[in-house]
Amino acid sequence: MTRKYLIKLLTFLANSYHGKFKFPKKNKEETELLIETLYTYLKEYDHDLVKNSVKKAVIFHAEWPPTIGELVKETQELKNINEKQITSEEAWQIAKEAVRKYGFYKPKEAKESMPVSVWKAINMIGGYTYLCHSKEHDTYLRSQFIKSHNTIIEEEKELRELPSNIKEEIDSYKSKNQKQLAAQKKKLVENKKKEGCN
Repeated sequence: MTRKYLIKLLTFLANSYHGKFKFPKKNKEETELLIETLYTYLKEYDHDLVKNSVKKAVIFHAEWPPTIGELVKETQELKNINEKQITSEEAWQIAKEAVRKYGFYKPKEAKESMPVSVWKAINMIGGYTYLCHSKEHDTYLRSQFIKSHNTIIEEEKELRELPSNIKEEIDSYKSKNQKQLAAQKKKLVENKKKEGCN
């Protein structure tokens, strides 16, 4: 997506929402701010993909122009349209099959045989070992797994809808926080050791 093409899309939106969306704005500064703001969120996408999401937004948001968030969401949905997401029931079957196939002694192979979301859900309900020791038809464990997997799917869906530059900023922030927490933990351990020596 280029700024030049973005200006064409903004003009298209202005023509689609007469009197409700004005472009160009009253002054050059406001116009540049609008272009820069939209460009920040849409620059990584192919212009045809953004054009189609704008057209879709115009159809489904006939009364008011779409917000930046709505445009990004529409664009991500079009981008991810062919990605198949497994259901929580399918995830449960994958987990149980891994237990049957790899058993208690091969957790590494079991982990490698399944999608990340399934492994995360297993860990949320007590871990692979706990799952291996459970009864075959444990309905409580199954329902906890399904709830956990649904939660993971929702979180992943929200992350998938973000542009990659925003995802990178979030990951950078998480990484920075994890490093700070690790440093604080190390300092606490060192202080405990010093206190224990006195």
